[in-house]
Amino acid sequence: DVGTGITVTVRATDSEGNYDDVSDTIDVVVPTTDPHFSNVVLLLHCEGTPGTPTYTDTIPGNTWSHNGTQPVLSDARSRDGTCSLRFNSRGAIQSNNGALFNWPSKGTLEGSVYIDDLDVYPPNNRILITKDGNSGGNVVFEAYVDGNKRFVFYHTSNGAQYDYWALLTSPNGSVVAGQWYDWCVERDEETWRLYLQGNLIQTITASGTAFTNNYGLVIGFKASYTTRHINGNVDKYRWTHNVARY
Repeated sequence: DVGTGITVTVRATDSEGNYDDVSDTIDVVVPTTDPHFSNVVLLLHCEGTPGTPTYTDTIPGNTWSHNGTQPVLSDARSRDGTCSLRFNSRGAIQSNNGALFNWPSKGTLEGSVYIDDLDVYPPNNRILITKDGNSGGNVVFEAYVDGNKRFVFYHTSNGAQYDYWALLTSPNGSVVAGQWYDWCVERDEETWRLYLQGNLIQTITASGTAFTNNYGLVIGFKASYTTRHINGNVDKYRWTHNVARY
């Protein structure tokens, strides 16, 4: 059995058949493992010593560096665990492994975000993750919270900025400042899905070929703009290839 508060009784019997029962209450927990871990290509736990610029990717070969104001770990708030990665002002982290971070025909990209204030400057897009090559002609995809306080994800077919080949959005006002949001984008062949707080928000179909390039990922702002930064915290970013998890 698995659970908490389970009573276990042990009986000791001697050679004459006399016995004593000893009972105790214990918690039985089965460790959980990720059956798709071998397909994970990005895994940022955002754990470590508070105040340090630590953004270690669990996946070997993935390294991240900062751009602009250096994000640091903060234990003031976390979505899961003890810390999250804090972005102040115009700061971001960027990956080295650009060729790896294109969407396969199936995949699941997910993370958590906490935005301090959506009403103060800048009121426009808060970039959660992007693969844009710092150029309008090399945009693969972007995920952000926009000025209408909704989660937006789009993927292009030709690299042009805002070529909405695959576009997913949550309703206006569905994201508010000062609380954690778990977001997830999932691709299953031509079907794309958006989840927010564990709930399926939208499903779309996009046929054709997805644009790709070898530029790295950026978390925290859009490098070609100076006002599209998070000003908040992120936690537990994970990208799984070849699996539509949900």
